[in-house]
Amino acid sequence: MKSMKLTVVNLDVGETLLSAGLPMSDAQAPCLLDVCWSVARPDWAPVDEQIQAWVLAAMVAGAHEALPAQGVEVSLLFTNVSDIQRLNGEYRQIDKATNVLSFPAQTLVEDGRMLLGDVVICLSIVEAEAAAQCKLPLVHLTHLVLHGVLHLLGHDHVEDADADLMESIEINLMASLGYANPYAVAVGNNCEESKCT
Repeated sequence: MKSMKLTVVNLDVGETLLSAGLPMSDAQAPCLLDVCWSVARPDWAPVDEQIQAWVLAAMVAGAHEALPAQGVEVSLLFTNVSDIQRLNGEYRQIDKATNVLSFPAQTLVEDGRMLLGDVVICLSIVEAEAAAQCKLPLVHLTHLVLHGVLHLLGHDHVEDADADLMESIEINLMASLGYANPYAVAVGNNCEESKCT
């Protein structure tokens, strides 16, 4: 098996907001974010500050209860088809690739911080799904990061009522970031034209 070279970026979301002069509400616990790239970072990929904003927005909107004042830690891995298929098979007993996997931990670690968990996203699937859905890859990736973090916070879409709640949070979060409803079907025959709207 080919060994992976990970590029890791450690980000403190709370520190970034404070250093930028942005106030954090009482509901916003600081977040240490580990971003790992086991694949080449595409040209369309978000900058680290964008990823920070998405994770924090999902944490604030999706927390069922107050997060520890000491903050939380989230790990985000961008990977390839074979690795996400292996993880899906190993942990969910589903032998196929998927777009996003979430591994909730919600375990207290050093200094009272909570390890919220890990989100793994397959970039080539993001690109393929975005093309099929007439979306820009960045927009689809935004949705999948939000979706994955909401899973870390205990949201799921097994029961209809839970799915409705999770989808409404995602729709509102996407709107707050300036994006359309991620569950809406692109209208029109021209996919390139739909991507521009």
